[in-house]
Amino acid sequence: MSRKLLLAVGFLLLYSTLLVFPAKAQETMIGTAQGDIYAPGAGSIPNITVGGEAAYSMFANASLPDNTAFQPAQAYEDAGVEAILYAGYPFDSLGLQKKYGVSDDFARVVTQQAIWFYIEGWPIDSMEDSVRIRYIKDLLQAAEAQLPQEHPVSVVPESPSFQHQGGFYRSETLTLKQAEGTFTVQPDNGVKVLLEDGTATTTLRQGDRFILLAPDDLTEISLNVTHRFSDIVPVSYRPETEDHQTDHLLQAQEHVQTRSGVWRFALPETPSSSTQALFEESAPMSSETELIPSSTSAETMPQTGSPSTGGTGMPITAAALLGLCWVAVGLACLGKQTRNGRQ
Repeated sequence: MSRKLLLAVGFLLLYSTLLVFPAKAQETMIGTAQGDIYAPGAGSIPNITVGGEAAYSMFANASLPDNTAFQPAQAYEDAGVEAILYAGYPFDSLGLQKKYGVSDDFARVVTQQAIWFYIEGWPIDSMEDSVRIRYIKDLLQAAEAQLPQEHPVSVVPESPSFQHQGGFYRSETLTLKQAEGTFTVQPDNGVKVLLEDGTATTTLRQGDRFILLAPDDLTEISLNVTHRFSDIVPVSYRPETEDHQTDHLLQAQEHVQTRSGVWRFALPETPSSSTQALFEESAPMSSETELIPSSTSAETMPQTGSPSTGGTGMPITAAALLGLCWVAVGLACLGKQTRNGRQ
């Protein structure tokens, strides 16, 4: 029994050791420099990686890592370095790589050189007017200005027009022109966000074209929006064995951020729903229809008989006149016979 107990205790100790060491191994990062990266017109820099990902050297004259163990990454709080990494390779937030039309290797070499210029405080030759120098100057200006990371959003047009269609307001086509990451929209009050093919959506990305559909009893569209994007965070790696000779490394990592807001779009001012319905029923008719007179009921038809005689009696008609004539003739004949009899 005691032997089994000792085996069980030994197994638990071994298991706990296995749990601890892998965690530590995950925290330790291996950095190395494998050859150089060369770009014509820019020069060369050491090809440094840490944890298999591209990294930058912090100190130009330090010893390069050679499968060196580094401590876990720590945030490197320097707004200038952050600005260089944000505007440099690979993120190119200012569009400098596109502006100068250079390769990825060229942009990476220049970004490394700008980091050295900034950290070491080297003066830059202002007389040279090469693409390399202009690129470095742009990065250093971003560092000097401590260029903040901005994540602008633009929807065009800002004030879309709407048309009334079957109880709804339908917007013209909008475009999410400038936006990083993804947007989640939460329409309510019967509002719908439609892609150009008519499919309802709650997710938008840069370049998406969409249409807003809102009930006509609303005066404004309010869309709750959640924006997910990435911030660039500089991290540094120090060698596990601090010998003051091995280089420290820099890396830019993306951290996902979330922010919320409201998109508001004003709807046209319209009459009430009952008035609107009446207006729709009284839509302009065609010219042919307009020429046809409206029919009127007998009760409201104007009188077209003989003019009134002033009393409330019946109006004199042709039949009555004929009757009176016969009476007059009869009376005349009767009077004639009476005169003859007397004679």
